[in-house]
Amino acid sequence: MIKKVLLLVAAAFLCTYYLYADKTDDSNDLAHQATLFFSMGKVEEGMAKAEKACEVDPDNYVAWTLLAGAYGDFKKDYEKSIELFHKSLSINPDYDMTHFGLALVYSDKGMLEEARAEFARTIALTDRVSVREAAKHAMEELDTRLQNKGSVPGGNKQ
Repeated sequence: MIKKVLLLVAAAFLCTYYLYADKTDDSNDLAHQATLFFSMGKVEEGMAKAEKACEVDPDNYVAWTLLAGAYGDFKKDYEKSIELFHKSLSINPDYDMTHFGLALVYSDKGMLEEARAEFARTIALTDRVSVREAAKHAMEELDTRLQNKGSVPGGNKQ
């Protein structure tokens, strides 16, 4: 029992240190910090870390993807989000999470066929079962929405 408590205390200490370590100029560390802030609901802090990561290393496609997702999910600025997702894709066109995030933004914006195409790209690119399953589920929901509108790309009309 004491080992578990010590491990939890150590983990909490490391997370706290990691989150508030402002001395880092490592783009990957900054992107990890952004992810932690987002997971705690600290959007502004997360966006600041993601922006700094992009400044430090303009080729960090993960940081661009995090920032793009924040603009879409938290700020509801879909145009800025799409622009940043495309920036990430210009660096690494095969990053599954960029395609997944772009699909979500397209879906939220009502661009259903574009969203479906991005979910399909996600499925084709990813080797992560959880991402593949989430994309398949989202595509099924999109197919239902598209069917109600009268067109399902590659699907059956009923």
